[in-house]
Amino acid sequence: MRFYILYIVCFVAFVGVHYMEGLPPVGGFSMAQLWKIPILMYLLFICMTSRRKYAFEKSAYYYSIESFLCPAIITNPLSIIIFASKQLPLVLFFGFIKKKLGDDINILERILFTLAQFICLTSLLTLTGMVEPIRGFMSAEAFIEDMNYYSSLFGAPHAASSYFFISVMVLITGFVLKRFRSLKSKFFNGTLLGVALLSLFEAYVRTGWLMLIVALISYFDIRQLSYKKGFKYLLAILICSVGIIYLYQTNDTFRVRISGERIYGSSSTGTVDTDGSGRRTFWANGVEQWSKNDIYGLFFGKGYDAVLDDNYHTSGLRVFSHNQFVDSLAQYGIISLILLLLFYMNLYKFIKVHGRYSPYYPLCRSVFFATIVFSFFQNEMYFNYAVIFAIILCLMQATNKRFCSNISNKHYLI
Repeated sequence: MRFYILYIVCFVAFVGVHYMEGLPPVGGFSMAQLWKIPILMYLLFICMTSRRKYAFEKSAYYYSIESFLCPAIITNPLSIIIFASKQLPLVLFFGFIKKKLGDDINILERILFTLAQFICLTSLLTLTGMVEPIRGFMSAEAFIEDMNYYSSLFGAPHAASSYFFISVMVLITGFVLKRFRSLKSKFFNGTLLGVALLSLFEAYVRTGWLMLIVALISYFDIRQLSYKKGFKYLLAILICSVGIIYLYQTNDTFRVRISGERIYGSSSTGTVDTDGSGRRTFWANGVEQWSKNDIYGLFFGKGYDAVLDDNYHTSGLRVFSHNQFVDSLAQYGIISLILLLLFYMNLYKFIKVHGRYSPYYPLCRSVFFATIVFSFFQNEMYFNYAVIFAIILCLMQATNKRFCSNISNKHYLI
């Protein structure tokens, strides 16, 4: 009974915090920033005063620090602080979890599945109309009349779609690893998995859909599949492919989003949109404008506002580049891009080295590749996504360590 009470209290707090994010900004800071930044500062203090750092952690810290060398630190220091804070949740929560929870696999698993469930339950509240976000949903009428991007209480549609995606993958892993044992647990989590998939579709964000496809493809290692399992997965892929084709042919909402058809000024007609809603223009513009900088700008960029202004002059839209790699180059220079590449390279090495014998390695690997997709078409990881990814990394390392320890003990006994 105590567990259920704690679960409900934590869920109410989770919903309440995300609901309040819809309130107006205070002193130039959004409500989301007002509650997240103090947490990140506390985590930063904890992590900076303890244990050695892995290479991917160091790269993330250097990546954040480097932005303070940008000339925009004088004209708009707030944008630099916000940028730096957005890069740290993954490594800060990873370090905090390692320090406070260590390798307690049971607690880590409980927190992981609970967070995924909370995201799905929150979405269920908004899907059923029991709770409505303060700001409402962003309009998608450029594609379909009276259409909105669904984001539940999670603000931006891309943030919400990434949360729905990672919840799908966590719950799938729970079933694969047989963590949901009772009939009641299977029904509860199976229902939430359906909610997550529906929410991901309703979010109307192609990046989220692509993340799921990439993750599912990379989840399974073909070399380790038996013929029986291989046939099952091949059949599942075939069914999903037929379903997607059928959906494309019969569902106007899905078709126009994939093809990029717009009510006003269609960018594509009947074919898959390969331009990415103008992203290629933003990417090319970002690289071109970076190349026109002076020497200092080539190394350290010219800031967020300047890149938005460049895109406005080129495309008429005051937007960022919708690519973390291009944005790092254009906003904070070649040093920033190099550090970002080092971060992802070191993170992948960490997963390969510390996940070889872990049952969570497939989940970690698939989330990593999906994260690269998100970075390529959008930007940095959002807060809840980073928290869950950090837990997955810790779980992967802890379970891998346990396996290696058991093997060593057996050899010792022999």
